[in-house]
Amino acid sequence: MLFKQMHLRHHSSDTHRLFTRITIAGAFLSIALISLAPPSGFAASKEHKPAPFDSGATVEDMQGQPLNLEQQLGQKPLYLKFWASWCQPCLKEMPQLQQAYKQYGQDVDFYAININLSESDTAIKQVIKKYQLDVPVAKDVDGKLAASLAFVGTPYHILINKDGQIVHSGHEADTALEHKLAMLAQNKTLKAQPQALAPKQVLKKDTPSVQPLNNNAAAKQAIYFSSTWCDWYLKDSRPATSTACIEGQKTVNNLQQKYPGIDWRIVVSHMWTADADVEAYRELYDIKSPIAIDKNGQAFIDYGVRSMPTLVLLKDGKVIAKQSSVNQFEAALAKL
Repeated sequence: MLFKQMHLRHHSSDTHRLFTRITIAGAFLSIALISLAPPSGFAASKEHKPAPFDSGATVEDMQGQPLNLEQQLGQKPLYLKFWASWCQPCLKEMPQLQQAYKQYGQDVDFYAININLSESDTAIKQVIKKYQLDVPVAKDVDGKLAASLAFVGTPYHILINKDGQIVHSGHEADTALEHKLAMLAQNKTLKAQPQALAPKQVLKKDTPSVQPLNNNAAAKQAIYFSSTWCDWYLKDSRPATSTACIEGQKTVNNLQQKYPGIDWRIVVSHMWTADADVEAYRELYDIKSPIAIDKNGQAFIDYGVRSMPTLVLLKDGKVIAKQSSVNQFEAALAKL
């Protein structure tokens, strides 16, 4: 009986000590959990969404401030419209873009991305004023953003859901675009487009459009950047640029004959350009130099060409001069 009482007292004492230890441990755990909890008023950070475009692209607003589109993924869907002030179909779509922004701008982030090719801030601001645009306008400064999204010409519309998936791409402001935009605004699910649009598959250093420029790196090389449509398409919207493209090609033809020791190449923009367009251009200007289509815009990016026409000079594989004034082409050759 005494043993039983002593055992009960011992058991009771152990139980008390165990309970005390558990209580103390629980208190420390509670303090630890409180210390790990975010401060009041601070929300947990959103899950990072992988960008379906080149996150290294330089994009700026009209005040010259950098715009980080990648940071916005996961918050709202994105609508990117690529355009140029000299693109007539782009301008015709501006009222539709402004109306869509008013209707869905609270639920979808809109950006009118100017492609910054043969462009000026003055021309962009004139478009903003003419169409009374409230939609945010930005510039694809180096062209990398468009190139990473399989861009082939303006206008170009891209819709990206909150998960960072491309759910629409096209060149028309049509009912399909409107329907998908409305669905995104209502947080409805849309099927992602095939992964072929991913930047890692679009931007390749071994692209055929770049290879011909580097196969004779030890030679003196002149690369003329232009397009097959610069002469006629920009005749009304950019007459000075149109004239420069015409005179630029003629000047390059003459310089090629005058300086046969230079390896002359011509690279034309991939925008709305097929092999048949190149052949027609070759015949029109009686071109003898090799012509390459910059298939995904990578050569324009690599050589920092943002205006047409531009002559880039290389010596021993290194760029030594870049000239966009046609009347200075021959003078620039002295650096070779």
